[in-house]
Formats: sequence, structure tokens, C-alpha cells
Amino acid sequence: MNILVKVLIFACLTFSVASAEYSRQQRNAYAEECKKELNVTDEDFAILKSRDAPKNDAQSCLLECLYKKLGLVKDGKLDKDVHTTIAKAIYGEDKEKLSKMDEIYEKCSQEAFKNTGEKCSIGKNLRSCVGTNFKQYENLLKPQHSKPKAPQS
Repeated sequence: MNILVKVLIFACLTFSVASAEYSRQQRNAYAEECKKELNVTDEDFAILKSRDAPKNDAQSCLLECLYKKLGLVKDGKLDKDVHTTIAKAIYGEDKEKLSKMDEIYEKCSQEAFKNTGEKCSIGKNLRSCVGTNFKQYENLLKPQHSKPKAPQS
């Protein structure tokens, strides 16, 4: 599962999310809009399919643009309602997983908005925070809708 998917799960910044507002097609459309608006190269656009932290302003700004278009970032903070909607679309009513997603939300809602003075620091900080914190719970936070592996013979 790539980091963009994890991010969108977080609030996250998504994957096959049930809500039409956060569908894969909509996410991709927003990503393309951001690419065009920011004149991002294909090389920098590839950040959306990796687990990497952004390496330059173009990648950070692309992520920040996408988070804002998805509604994950509103009024200079992470939107708790959007986070909850996405988490429930992925994990249903699994209280343990939702609790862990809330922990990540709480940590990253503070961390991502520290003013570093860098251009598009929200994009960079949010990606880094979610990536770091999600690793702690990666096995627990596999989506419910993932297919079980076939038994090996």
C-alpha cells in the first residue's frame, strides 16, 4: 500500500474509499489538477505513488495542494470530520483501528502545522508525520476490504 493511500486513510493522507467524495477517481482528478496548476514534472508527480518524503518544493506543494482539494486540510488545520469519514470508510466500526487512526490524527494535527518557514511545509510535514506514525501500526491498519492471501502449499 503506497504512502498516499496511507495518508488518505489517515485523513491521509485514501484508497478504495466508499465515499464518492473520496473516491480513487476523484483523488486522481484532484492530483492532475494540482499537477497542472503547479506545473509539476512527471518525475515530481511520482511522489504520489511512493512512500518517500518530498525531496523538493514541487513535491511538497503538490502534496499540500492535494490535501487541500481533498478537504483534509481546511483553514490551516487537519479536518477531523474528513479524517473520521475516511477512517470509517476504510475500517468500518473497528474500534481498535479507529482508535489508532485517531492517535495518528492527534499527533499529526500538531506536527504537520509547525511553521518551519519552508515553502509548502504542510505537504512535507504531513507526509512525513503520517508516514512515520503509520509504520508503528502498519500491520494493524490493513484495510478490512483487503483480500486474504491464499494458503501456501
